[in-house]
Amino acid sequence: EMYARKQYMSREAITVTKQRVEGILDMMMPPLVVEELRHRDAALPSLPSHAYFKATVAQSDLAGFTRLASTRSPAEVVESICEIFGLFDGLAEKYGIY
Repeated sequence: EMYARKQYMSREAITVTKQRVEGILDMMMPPLVVEELRHRDAALPSLPSHAYFKATVAQSDLAGFTRLASTRSPAEVVESICEIFGLFDGLAEKYGIY
């Protein structure tokens, strides 16, 4: 029974980890790239690549972030960052730069 319990706990940990990785992929990568990663042959030696004729690269520095983060809970910090980048994503979509 102890072996079965450990086996169950291991499978459960793997499931939770996979769900977390999937969530991160969905949140951070373009949907077409995520789909390609999910359905690619794991035996292939390299990751997929794409050729783009145009690209936009955005880099941001959140002024006052350290001060803000030191006065808020981690959940509040993440919520603030999500809101800021959500607004940025909306503008990028509106102006067709993403």
